[in-house]
Amino acid sequence: MTHRALTDRAQDVARSPHTCHGVHMLADVATELYGLTPDRFTAERNRRAGELRGSDRALADAVRALPKPSTSAWLVDMLVRHRPPLVAELLALGAAMREAQADLDEVTLRRLGHDRRPLVGAIAREGLAVAEQLGHPVGAGAAAEVEATLQAALADADAASAVASGLLVRALAPGGFDRVDLDGAVAVPGVVGPGAAGAGADADAGAGGASAASAREAAARAARAARDAQRAADRAERA
Repeated sequence: MTHRALTDRAQDVARSPHTCHGVHMLADVATELYGLTPDRFTAERNRRAGELRGSDRALADAVRALPKPSTSAWLVDMLVRHRPPLVAELLALGAAMREAQADLDEVTLRRLGHDRRPLVGAIAREGLAVAEQLGHPVGAGAAAEVEATLQAALADADAASAVASGLLVRALAPGGFDRVDLDGAVAVPGVVGPGAAGAGADADAGAGGASAASAREAAARAARAARDAQRAADRAERA
């Protein structure tokens, strides 16, 4: 069964009238499971589903339907948990860039865009370092999908919310002029998207009245975060 089919099934089951826990209870369980290393995910998911079956069959079915994340999605989920300041800087930069684009502020957009690529690259490399520290090293090839996912979060508020959820099951792709496709991308789709409380929407709301000075501050923070991430990645390589 595909990731999309599994996440659709999990959401349908969680919204069943036979359970009062719904999406939020499923999200609580999913948050624990998606914090595990991939080699532990399936066994722990099935164990939790078994525990829940006696008290809430619908929730147990929803937990059992949660898909194992792809390698790149797992790396992003680990960054959210283990490097939250870096992810916060990325999302703040994205909100400021979207504001500048909406205001047709080319000067600010260029200034912010200058730090985008090094920050994204440094955070992706830091994800590889985190995986190493967690005892589950992955190949450098996964970094490309991590970078694409981070770029999508920069461009799209809902994609930013999906990243911030820490519940990604597959990589995201920048949508260009279209919205980023989130179908089947989040373990519990109800926790992101229009009307959901997400970091991307919150960041955009906070940036809505921001001045050019605050945009410059976001760029400065992003630049510092990029340097810090690069130094951390360099230390990991030397270790």
